[in-house]
Amino acid sequence: MKTHLKSFRRIADTAQPSLQSHQLETSVGLWHNSAVLKVQKRDWKEVPADGSPEAGIFFSIWVEAKSLKKNQAFYNIHALRLRSLSAYTLQSREFAAAFRARFQHQKDAWPHVSLEYGPQTLMQGWISLDSGHADEEMASLIRLFIPAAIIIDELLDARKAADKASW
Repeated sequence: MKTHLKSFRRIADTAQPSLQSHQLETSVGLWHNSAVLKVQKRDWKEVPADGSPEAGIFFSIWVEAKSLKKNQAFYNIHALRLRSLSAYTLQSREFAAAFRARFQHQKDAWPHVSLEYGPQTLMQGWISLDSGHADEEMASLIRLFIPAAIIIDELLDARKAADKASW
């Protein structure tokens, strides 16, 4: 996994300048025995003060033992515990359906992608690590994410929470 972490850090460093204008940030690390590169906006996440798991939306690319046996890296857009994002009024299934409807015209640009998941996984796909160009393909996935991030922003803006105290 160390090799993949180094590769992910290099990819993240290269991608960061183009992501900054969209307020997207990268992070690289280990999670559940997987090397992960994550792209997210600060506005898309919330860490509850009570120690509950983080809520938010993020794009990630990862490798794990299972994917390495197949020489694959996976990627997805996750939407976890959306109702916990206090700045928005969100329902997971409705948000996932709205995202997928808007994302449909971008879908063909993404390799091996599927939208056939529950509301927490907005889309998921994989790339081959055999090509000799895996780093470039992962960097390309990050560039492809920018238009998807714009969709997420527009959907979130339309769902900004009204004063929840009046509920």
